[in-house]
Amino acid sequence: MMAVVFVVNRWKATSPGYAWLIDAVAAAFALLAWAAGGRTDWSLLVLAGAGAVAIVLSAARQRGAPQAVAEAIGAAAGLWVCARLGFAAADPGWMGALRALAGAAFLGAVTDAMALGHWYLIDPKLPKVAIRRLNAIVAGTLAALSLVLVLPPDSVLAAFGSATLMVLGWLATSVFCGVLVVLVGRALREKGYAAVMSAAALLHAATMVAVGVVVTGGLAAS
Repeated sequence: MMAVVFVVNRWKATSPGYAWLIDAVAAAFALLAWAAGGRTDWSLLVLAGAGAVAIVLSAARQRGAPQAVAEAIGAAAGLWVCARLGFAAADPGWMGALRALAGAAFLGAVTDAMALGHWYLIDPKLPKVAIRRLNAIVAGTLAALSLVLVLPPDSVLAAFGSATLMVLGWLATSVFCGVLVVLVGRALREKGYAAVMSAAALLHAATMVAVGVVVTGGLAAS
């Protein structure tokens, strides 16, 4: 989430409140993960601290280099945690790390896009270029996640027979999520407030389906 909002902030097409919201959620997730069992993982505290600094800078409307550095540090800490846990959970470790990063990128992108879609309901005068670009990132991360899941070793497609239900669930949720992303793009072609209302609703649905994509894909591949 912080990596994606770092990119979005460089476009300078959103309000400071949007970055404040995403950084706050990312920092809260990091603290919850730390309290739930990661108390020896200082990367989570680095993420939370960087998110807190970014929040303060967003509230003060300091959207220049200091905020970019804080978000970059938080994003790097979060990506490191994902890669390390993925590496430890799979054999070979590099494939586990790659799949964990792809899944995190997809979930972060679709969550940020959903939040941004709802932000347009608050401020419909925001330019649509940001939500269009972010929707494209969601499509790209979904494609990347699908690719790393079908590649050997432990390809999802090779799990037919031992985990057929999970494979079918992954295929169904992936296709459904892809359709929703396409519909978001088509909705944004329309003019007026109805376009962003439709996009926000579709992205809300895509966020819920995205959880199913990652969970079923991960279970089938394992």
